Amino acid sequence: MRSDRIGRDIIFHKPYRVIVPKEGEEDCHIPIQQNGTTWYTDGSKTEQSTGAGATNRDPDCEISINLGNYATVFQTEITAISACAQEMTRRSYTNKRIQIISDSQAALKALGSVEIHSQVVKDCMDSLTKLAEHNSITLKWIRGHQGHVGNERADFLAKKGAEVPLIGPELTCGLAYRRARRVMKDLLREKHISHWAKVPGVETLADVHW
Repeated sequence: MRSDRIGRDIIFHKPYRVIVPKEGEEDCHIPIQQNGTTWYTDGSKTEQSTGAGATNRDPDCEISINLGNYATVFQTEITAISACAQEMTRRSYTNKRIQIISDSQAALKALGSVEIHSQVVKDCMDSLTKLAEHNSITLKWIRGHQGHVGNERADFLAKKGAEVPLIGPELTCGLAYRRARRVMKDLLREKHISHWAKVPGVETLADVHW
């Protein structure tokens, strides 16, 4: 199983802005801009799977992606932003003032950080950088589930993504470090129980605490 963790990468300059209000400040204002477009992104994790969603409130510009069982909420949020940027690049957006709205402070702070430790974050930065070659990009945070139409739609699309069939291999992105530790711990526990279950005269150690 591949890991999402990478060696520390330092990136000082980013061709996009990240705006996250300080504690106590109001949500970012989202103005309607001339020659502008606003996208909303969100991630979702259910008992069955995980998903990412993005929309600019245009029926033919909606994205739902299944990310399998192993992605973290953080990874779904980052992937939603990345997929949104890739879609705009595919549509050849040029000279646009682009706003990407997310309710994940963790995701936006990671994309604005100088130090990078995650491949998913690095890939998203690359997608944003490519889009920024011909556009102006601002990433903004808003509080989730506060009645923002775009945010609610992105949330719906992310949940929908978790429900649609997964295309491709189960590991859509590398395992997050803590998630990898949990998976390996569970696998070792299963092998331990399975081994002792086959030993004559020894009861299964199902109540062993790991």
